[in-house]
Amino acid sequence: MCMIASPALRITDRSTGYYALLDVDLSKDEIETCDRFLKQYEDLFASGPIQNGVDCELTIHVTDGKAEVETNLPTADELDILFQRLRLFVLQEERTSFDNVCTLVRERLPYPPILQFLKDQHAAFHNNTKFIPWRLVVNDSDIGPEQMLNDWIYGYQYHGDDRRRDRLRRAGIDVNSPTIRHKLVWLLLNKHVPIRNLASVVAVVRGLNPAFDMGDVRLTLSLPEQSTHA
Repeated sequence: MCMIASPALRITDRSTGYYALLDVDLSKDEIETCDRFLKQYEDLFASGPIQNGVDCELTIHVTDGKAEVETNLPTADELDILFQRLRLFVLQEERTSFDNVCTLVRERLPYPPILQFLKDQHAAFHNNTKFIPWRLVVNDSDIGPEQMLNDWIYGYQYHGDDRRRDRLRRAGIDVNSPTIRHKLVWLLLNKHVPIRNLASVVAVVRGLNPAFDMGDVRLTLSLPEQSTHA
């Protein structure tokens, strides 16, 4: 496999003062994957729902012991744009999916704090409960947020998977309920931050961004003549 030299990188752990210099050699296919991923992110970032924001609010009013729920949600057109822009990130079989690019970067930057950062971004992208400030219980059963979202995506948005639709129905989840729809939209929008963070790392690897901070660890471009293989 033909490998192509990319800009040398400097990894600095500011908590310890330790640093390492690293040459990241990407294949032609890997470079194309990274560049396509970045273009996807540019398209997502430039979209109306991300630039202007969308309604995603849930308000509960309690009067005389009775609760009324009000929701403000994206329009159908706004949702269509979000699904279109997120499609290549979400579908794992896509070459430039979030998971595939995260794996690529993990293999090229095997420094423990960066691996931990990428692990956290992966968990956030998949709506791990650690990153969700709420809990959903339907018919006395805890609902897995990412499975619910994926069943909605594959059952109603990207595909018409009857098995996933049946699973939602058996769990008592009505995707047309304003309260459930609010949670689904929230989970969908929650994917933007880890995508943005991964794109920031990829941009440094490709020499398109001078630096990116991951907590105490800073990833920066380095002069080629200063680099070595870590």
